[in-house]
Amino acid sequence: VEAYYEEEEEEEEAMELEHVMEEEGTQEVVFDFDDPQERHCESIRGLLRASTTLGIVGAETAACDGLAEIAAKDPASVGTVVTAGDPDDAVAVAAVVKLQHYAVGVNAGVDAVRATL
Repeated sequence: VEAYYEEEEEEEEAMELEHVMEEEGTQEVVFDFDDPQERHCESIRGLLRASTTLGIVGAETAACDGLAEIAAKDPASVGTVVTAGDPDDAVAVAAVVKLQHYAVGVNAGVDAVRATL
C-alpha cells in the first residue's frame, strides 16, 4: 500500500509542474540535429545574415549566399543544423569549411571570411 501511495504522489508533482509551465507561457520544444542539406540553405542564409560573429554584419548578400551554399550543399564541408518543429528550418548551424579548398575570388563568402582572419 505504501509503494502505491508514493507513485501517486510523484504523478501529482509532475502534473503541478506542467500546470506551472502553462501559466508562465513556456512550452516544450524538441530540437533535432541533422547534417546540413540543400533544403536548409535558405534558413542558413538567414542565420548568417543575422550573425554578428562573422565580421560581415549586415553582411553582403553575396558573402552570406556563398557561405550558405557551401554549408548546405558542399560535401567538402562538415557541420550540423539544429531544427525545432519544421525540419527544413534551421534555428542554429555550425559548419567547418576548409578555406584552402576554394581559390580566391571563387566564393564571396569564403573571401569575406578570409578578409576577417
